[in-house]
Amino acid sequence: MKKGLLIVLIVMVATAITAIAQVKPDWVTKSPGWVDGDIVFGVGKAPKMTNSSLQRSIAANRARAGILKVVGLKVATLKGSEVVEIWQDDNGDLYALAKVVKAGITE
Repeated sequence: MKKGLLIVLIVMVATAITAIAQVKPDWVTKSPGWVDGDIVFGVGKAPKMTNSSLQRSIAANRARAGILKVVGLKVATLKGSEVVEIWQDDNGDLYALAKVVKAGITE
């Protein structure tokens, strides 16, 4: 009986950890991005695909494009931009959050 209770407890804890890991970050809904002081953030999304490397690259590039939209540019150099967070939803869509210092944006 104790062994069965332990198994149930382990399953409950594993389920709780999985649920916590899937909490959607606030930034996911802030597309295309926002400005916070001297930092510009961009959000990009890539649909589920079998090539996870390509999916990540697409999400990152779209996040950087989001930065350009926020500052009202179509083409610019984003010196020092970086992807600071990645999140995947239950459907397999991948979201990327990129940031750059305003001074790093040049036309």
